[in-house]
Amino acid sequence: MFNQTSVIEPLLEDKDNKGRTALHRASESGNLSQVIALLEQGAKINTEDNDWKTPLHLAAQSGEKAVVRYLLKMGADVHGADSDHQQALHLAAQRGHEEVIFCLLLGGANINARDASGRTALHNAAENGHEQVLKVLVKEGADMNITDEDENTAWNLAFKGGLRTAQELLLSPEQKRKLGAEMYQIIKAKDLTSLRQMLDGRLDPNFRTVSGTTPLHVVASVSGASGRRDNIDIKFSEMAKLLLDRGADVNAKTHQGMTPLHKAVVAKDYATMEVLLEGGADVNAKGIGGATPIQFARDGDARKLLQAAPAQGGQRGLPVRQQGGRSEVSYL
Repeated sequence: MFNQTSVIEPLLEDKDNKGRTALHRASESGNLSQVIALLEQGAKINTEDNDWKTPLHLAAQSGEKAVVRYLLKMGADVHGADSDHQQALHLAAQRGHEEVIFCLLLGGANINARDASGRTALHNAAENGHEQVLKVLVKEGADMNITDEDENTAWNLAFKGGLRTAQELLLSPEQKRKLGAEMYQIIKAKDLTSLRQMLDGRLDPNFRTVSGTTPLHVVASVSGASGRRDNIDIKFSEMAKLLLDRGADVNAKTHQGMTPLHKAVVAKDYATMEVLLEGGADVNAKGIGGATPIQFARDGDARKLLQAAPAQGGQRGLPVRQQGGRSEVSYL
């Protein structure tokens, strides 16, 4: 009697030059009906191609959520690793397939599994700039402190790839504290070269410490000048220029509402004030107690400088009322 199964089984496992079967190809292309038919006919669900990739790897890599869900339902190995020791979760993260990642995690994927380079799915998402995937992985418990064989955390890779907005997601409070302390010491030491190196390698110009302070706030506040123009160290204003050139937000506010201009006024750093004003600093920005930078000014030169500068919206700095030759600051 003719045995149809004996003919079908070899065909199911026929492989192309990449070592891929019909199930590999159907999974990669998202052809769910064909995937179902092939499995019903006896196709091996965890069959590997030349790179040890299974149909689940290819479906995850291609973002085929329905196929991924069905393969998992039918017993696909969610922990299977290819020749680079990458699991399906690594490949989905690399391509930015957020919904596939949810499916894989529900299917039992190890969120912190490492590939041959020591990288996790979080590393892959960070390196390729997939911010939404980063949010999912962090929310689901991905370890942000894991380093690869080159000592890169996910944050390092995100930074190098230009995804500097991932700072809030990928730096723990302790990492922020250490980075902020290093930044502060470099700025305090007026080390322009080291600041430039940090900006090149791992410091976002809009990095925020746990108190909301940015590098530009630090530059504007640490000069400790006496208030005389001839006592101002020009290196602080050079640092401010560097940060602004790298994209620092000139009107960023601390958690207390203070801008870099507020800080420069308090420090009586005229050179940095001028740099900030040239960079678009808002002279009417409200800080502690609703006070503007002008209301922080304690000498005539600073007030003249601020009042002469055009504010955001085209207005010049608003003058303060005078009592007995001193500015009236309502919050003091």
